[in-house]
Amino acid sequence: MKLFFFDRVTSRDGPFSTLALRAAIALPVEFNWREYAIYLLTIGAQIEHSLMVQYLYAAYSLGGPQIPEDHRAAVAGWRQIILGIAKEEMGHLVTVQNLLKFLGAPLALDREDYPWDILLAPYPFTLERLTRATLAKYVVAESPENWPAGVPAEERKEIEGLAAKANGKQVNRVGKLFDALTDIFGDDSKLPNSAFHPETYPLQASWDEFARGYGKGARGSSIAVTNKTPDVLVIRVASRTDALAALKAVAEQGEAPGDSYPSGVARRRPASG
Repeated sequence: MKLFFFDRVTSRDGPFSTLALRAAIALPVEFNWREYAIYLLTIGAQIEHSLMVQYLYAAYSLGGPQIPEDHRAAVAGWRQIILGIAKEEMGHLVTVQNLLKFLGAPLALDREDYPWDILLAPYPFTLERLTRATLAKYVVAESPENWPAGVPAEERKEIEGLAAKANGKQVNRVGKLFDALTDIFGDDSKLPNSAFHPETYPLQASWDEFARGYGKGARGSSIAVTNKTPDVLVIRVASRTDALAALKAVAEQGEAPGDSYPSGVARRRPASG
């Protein structure tokens, strides 16, 4: 049985271009919309889990006595920045679990089951030390659709080229998977209110329990000397509004960092609506 149809969706921009995504959002015959949302959330959880583990491995590949003494402070700062991003992914993973609970689905704590879902992942799971090429893969996978205006076109082309060479093909953007989920959750003809389980709210993981106070720049930045790191997001959901805010926050965190909690997201109580 064919589990998904994304390999039939192609364009000159790759399998997950904006045009392709619109085509891909058609419901596969194997699912109803609730089942498909659960499927995509499960893949999202696998991606967040995989990125978290890869960032941890890359971070701990840095440092050691072989680093010249005059470079050790800089390398320690790089490691702490990457560890901070890994903490972000931990929050994303927990938030996706809350969304699964909200749909009455089981938790998803596995990593990718290749090769059947490889086109939904940014690139195959690989534990690698940090290099310019692996860093390029991370940047492209978590990049926004429209890169910041301050990034020169030549630099973007170089990064994307390094990522594609390291991966053997184009790296997919994680954000497009969350765009598809946002489309489904935002359409009550696909997911009516009866599909939701707000009664699971007290059972969902909370920021107070799991985020360990990583807010307002406290995510792990003392060596890097910055308080501009985003909060770790652990978001509970009790309504469609909450779910959409959570998906938006998780999708955009790496694309628009800041030191404030995202607008419309409640840490401890459900948003209205």
